[in-house]
Amino acid sequence: MGSGRGGGQPRQPLIRYLLNASRSEGMGDAEKVVRLLREKDKQAQLNIGDPAVFLGVYDAAAEEELISRAYEAGTLKDLDDRMEANAEPQRQASSGDQLFDELFGISADSVEGGGNGSGDGSGDAPAPAGIPTPVEARTRQPFSLFPSLWGYVDTALDAVAQQMERRGEKLDLRVFPEQQRLEITPPSDLQRRYDRYPRELQPPRGQRLALSTEPAALQRALEQSRRQDNSRPELEYLWDLHPLVDWLADRGQITFPRHHAPVLQEWVAVRFAGTGLKVVAVEPFEAVATRLQLGSRDLANISGEKPPAHLSSQLRFAVEQANTYLRDCGEQWTARVQPELEAQRERLRRLRGRQVEQLELSLAGNQRPQQIKEKQRQEKQKAIDGRFEDHERFVSEVMTIDPAPYLKLVAVLHREAT
Repeated sequence: MGSGRGGGQPRQPLIRYLLNASRSEGMGDAEKVVRLLREKDKQAQLNIGDPAVFLGVYDAAAEEELISRAYEAGTLKDLDDRMEANAEPQRQASSGDQLFDELFGISADSVEGGGNGSGDGSGDAPAPAGIPTPVEARTRQPFSLFPSLWGYVDTALDAVAQQMERRGEKLDLRVFPEQQRLEITPPSDLQRRYDRYPRELQPPRGQRLALSTEPAALQRALEQSRRQDNSRPELEYLWDLHPLVDWLADRGQITFPRHHAPVLQEWVAVRFAGTGLKVVAVEPFEAVATRLQLGSRDLANISGEKPPAHLSSQLRFAVEQANTYLRDCGEQWTARVQPELEAQRERLRRLRGRQVEQLELSLAGNQRPQQIKEKQRQEKQKAIDGRFEDHERFVSEVMTIDPAPYLKLVAVLHREAT
């Protein structure tokens, strides 16, 4: 019997096998059968994945028949040998097919030496053989001009409401900033997003939605829903992956002109000294935003007026400086990533060679006519070649960048002389 918990199964399940010892003559073999099957199940979990491979019939009734005949005839040893023979090709194939582990440096041959994988003998003490070195995961909050998710949603909803009003439409919206809570009747395009959800998660059509970024408010709504036996709480949690946030992001993207797209990956700021052409610094925009407190205080944004003449003359120098800066960043990135890229390619070459060897071994034991075997070899070799060419292309595209940066001016910040 297995005991576990739903919703992500936070604990490892405990699996129990019921073994009854009998005093009746001949019934000891029943215990042997159960022990044999239990051992094969453990091996499947560790090395193979599918315990049906052992018997090779892939049918529950046929498996029962095989085990029953072996039990009645007293040939459990023969059954064990047969199961091992059936599983051996699968073990061989899986040993050469650990593409993910090999690519990320956690295969058996890469952990035998232990350590931090740097290859220079430094770092922590070696890990025991066969145990992968733990991978440290780090997360970094992306830079944003908004102090919080609520700040982004509040500003974006205001912009959407203005867009709809210009088209003669009205957004049914009420905002409660102090509680970081809002109520909205979903427009048709937002409602369509909910229609893709399971039925039990879809709000009734035309019903106002109540959302909040406060976990405590959501907890109270959940408790009230349980007390009232409702399947859906009256309040939804407003977070980064909520349908409303995705809808606002898409709404923002369609405001771009034709043949434009938000492909910006690096915010770069070029800072001039006064109105001249002397460049003081080229730096990440995040540094400028932090220094000027952008997003945390109001700044004048005068539109419709002709910009000062010195800004136009500075534009060409700003583009040149930004282009040089990004090219340097690209060269540094390439130099830093090149060793790892070559290591990934070498892992792919080794894996490819192992799969080709395994193909030849499997064909060597194949008793079919040579013409059929040759056709199988060509088909499987083509599949191997295609698979690894795709992997190498993917690795190269992920770990390399275009040497020519694409630049687009998105903002000009200046202050009036005082």
